[in-house]
Amino acid sequence: MLRLLHRWLGLTIGLVLVVTSLSGSWLIYNREWRSPEFVLEVETQTIPLEQLYKIALTEIGNSGGIVIRYPQSQELPYQFWAMNDGHERVFINQYTGDILAKYKPDYWPYGWAFELHTELLAGHQGETALGFFGLLALIIVLTGVILWLPKRGQRISKHLKIRLNKSNYVRNFDLHRHIGILAAPVLIITLMTGITLVFNKEFVLLVNSLTNSQVAKAPKPLISNNLSRVNLDSILETANTIMPGGRVGIIIVPTDNKQIVVRKQMQDDPHPNGLNFIHIDATSGKLLQVIPVSQADTARKLFNWIYPLHTGQIFNDWYDWILFALGFVPALMLFTGSMTFYLRNKFSTRLKHQQKS
Repeated sequence: MLRLLHRWLGLTIGLVLVVTSLSGSWLIYNREWRSPEFVLEVETQTIPLEQLYKIALTEIGNSGGIVIRYPQSQELPYQFWAMNDGHERVFINQYTGDILAKYKPDYWPYGWAFELHTELLAGHQGETALGFFGLLALIIVLTGVILWLPKRGQRISKHLKIRLNKSNYVRNFDLHRHIGILAAPVLIITLMTGITLVFNKEFVLLVNSLTNSQVAKAPKPLISNNLSRVNLDSILETANTIMPGGRVGIIIVPTDNKQIVVRKQMQDDPHPNGLNFIHIDATSGKLLQVIPVSQADTARKLFNWIYPLHTGQIFNDWYDWILFALGFVPALMLFTGSMTFYLRNKFSTRLKHQQKS
């Protein structure tokens, strides 16, 4: 029963897993080993954030709000992402104020590959479908591990051999089993973190209910007759005063002067965008709420590790290499599994013909 489940699930969704995993490998390669698209000449001072924000507004407007993404190194530009339906992105040189590029989310090749990997180019429905494919893939891996385990009395040394001197069927069978068991630990981590990122709301509810952990309530805005927003540089200064050290990862500037959220990555935090949240009133610049990840609910503490584990932005370069290589495993598994299935059926058909004759 397990063998049939493992085989038919693999043959049914194997191609989707190959597309998703290969696009994931490309994203890691593009981020880690390819030269950055924009490399800036670092200067001693940057243009004030408020001025950069206004430059971005001329390109993408303010309907829905703007997410400001800080670069992880000084030679990379600031990014301004529109929160409206278009989700356009503007790259701005923070030293000169020059607009370097304006992209749609699916811009070629990086944006296209990212949406292929995360949504199968089908938006939210594709993302949800991918989450279910991930659950099925997890079943494939777990059943494969169970099927690999040595039978009672079987010597482990014999079980680990790859019989290259045997038939094509045996070679493909052994390669399929051994590649699968070697990749299984990281595959399980990658699949579980990917599923969690897709079904993040459900994950938060489940984990926090199991651990009796409460998500902090959103702070209430201050009552004010002031309709103008405080300068973004002043808000940034407040955030850095409240939570000194670390680096700013993201600033969320919504419309209608709703509270502004500053996310910071502190020294020991693995999440590249930071999950330490600082809520500041947009019209007065006063602090509304600060939630370090160390004091957050259990789910957010887990997400501090889940995202970088999935994307490879944790540990050292060796983990990037592992994830990069892992992206080719589903293709190898689909090939060796399909060849094993084909050769086995071919042998069975030939044997039946011989018995009849």
